[in-house]
Amino acid sequence: MTETAKPISGPLESGEPKARRERASLSKVLPTERIMFDKQAEVLRAYAAVYAANGGQPVTNEKAGEIVGLSGSTISQTNAFFTDVGILTRSEKGGFIPSKEVIEYNDACQWDVNEARTRLQPIFERAWFYRCLVPRLQLSPQSQATCLTLLAGESRAQTGHNERLLNLIRFLELSGVISTSGGSISLLQNKTSPVAPKSEEQQPKTIESAPAGSDESDQHILYLDSNRQRKVRLTAPLTISEAEYTRICNWIKVALIVGDEKTQ
Repeated sequence: MTETAKPISGPLESGEPKARRERASLSKVLPTERIMFDKQAEVLRAYAAVYAANGGQPVTNEKAGEIVGLSGSTISQTNAFFTDVGILTRSEKGGFIPSKEVIEYNDACQWDVNEARTRLQPIFERAWFYRCLVPRLQLSPQSQATCLTLLAGESRAQTGHNERLLNLIRFLELSGVISTSGGSISLLQNKTSPVAPKSEEQQPKTIESAPAGSDESDQHILYLDSNRQRKVRLTAPLTISEAEYTRICNWIKVALIVGDEKTQ
């Protein structure tokens, strides 16, 4: 008969480590709460930085720790979550190999932090906590309390895991998936849909381009009748905008057509 894990808020069993009981009660791997989140973000980059510097060899906790001023044993507390979501992969030789997304993120941070965030998105879009929150956030922003409740239900977390659940939200924010403000969490729409080209029916049919002249101008032919028998050639300087040119064409077309009708 399987023993049911007891709530972590209760007294400890004699000789039973608290960390072991916490792991037994969870169904998902959560980030550690024993390292400040900002430091965890630095650790993430440290693995990529050392990996690049040592010629693509696996990175030990000790080497990554030297970059951020932490011991190897302290750094190791990030390993379970980092390997679970794919930030790191354990090497058979020992040590860890950072994912290509993490390497790209670290490189991009040298130039534009906001742009760098998008490099991490593929990792977290595959994570269970992304799938847990994003469908609800696509409908409308949610309170932080609601998001924590959803994450707790999915991971079987208890109140003692609150800081670790908050770190899940912080990782989604680090990667530019969500934004948090005043206790509300919103989904960021970073991916823009390509603009559909105009259909043939939408394209203007009364104007067509003619070969450009040697002077800095653009020539167009304006047809005044549906049979395309009467036409006017327009030469426009390249310095005017497309909107200005369209407005001029429309004015000329109306003026010529009206004038022509009066003479008939």
